[in-house]
Amino acid sequence: MMPGRRRLDARSLLGLAHPLRIQIRNELRLRGPATASQLARRFGESSGATSYHLRMLARHGFIEPEEARGSGRERWWRAVPVQLQIEDSDFRDDPTAQDALRVVTGELHRQAADHLRAWRDAGRRWSEAWREASEDSIYVATLDAREAAALRDELDAVLTSYTQRTSRPGGRVVEIQLNVFPTGDPE
Repeated sequence: MMPGRRRLDARSLLGLAHPLRIQIRNELRLRGPATASQLARRFGESSGATSYHLRMLARHGFIEPEEARGSGRERWWRAVPVQLQIEDSDFRDDPTAQDALRVVTGELHRQAADHLRAWRDAGRRWSEAWREASEDSIYVATLDAREAAALRDELDAVLTSYTQRTSRPGGRVVEIQLNVFPTGDPE
């Protein structure tokens, strides 16, 4: 299944704005389908808590049941393959949505930093091919706002072409982290 894009509105953003929900969605994206009980064990939560958050994520269209698995009371969930778009400007006049935006972006950035740290700690245990294929760089360029937007759009097009590929034998889930932002004092 190829991922699409979804621009979040305030209601969806509020539905996602809980650290455990963000963690659950990310876990399903990276590791594949799971049950509430499996997720509860992974996160040290009760299955009742993970069940509740799974239902909230499903209500807002972030996850869906994995119909091919499970029987009886065992329900499997998978992430909806979608790239989330969150535009700060959409929530400028909504203090509640701004608070939700801070929760979501804060948790996403925390998880990204944790994933990078875990890779740095475990990288030596991976094959030489994977170590050489990985990248951990910071680039600095002098751009105006128009050029920065063009760079962002070009990188997005390249990344989208890779994220829309279907899985293949020997393929692994690869996390790609990208940030483009100005430094120094605001204009």
